[in-house]
Amino acid sequence: MEIYKQCIQAQNNELVELTGIGLRRAIEFLVKDYGIFMLNHSDTDLTKEKISKDSLYNAIQDVFKDDTFIFEYIDESRWIGNNKTHYTDTSEDDSINEMFNFIEAAANLIVAKLTSLKARNHRNGRSKKKD
Repeated sequence: MEIYKQCIQAQNNELVELTGIGLRRAIEFLVKDYGIFMLNHSDTDLTKEKISKDSLYNAIQDVFKDDTFIFEYIDESRWIGNNKTHYTDTSEDDSINEMFNFIEAAANLIVAKLTSLKARNHRNGRSKKKD
């Protein structure tokens, strides 16, 4: 979250070159933190070590393999972010704004999934009390 906040500050200060690189890093933290958190809440053969050490591309493939909706936002943000780190940037002029939009949409979907998980846990807790 701190990286993302700093990217907003960089954007507000027109530090476009740093904003793209920072957003790319923010995506990596979002994907890997979410993937590691979900290890205890899903059936998977992934491990914390694998997710941590994977390239961002592989981590996205692993963490969002069953969620193509979030995958699209995250992977496109990764592609734009990677372009921002290279000598020659082939992304569009408004790609930083698109990255912000894609990351925000993905983060909102992730929050919705985590809130749904919390609701399911509450429901399961209630049903156990009735037994």
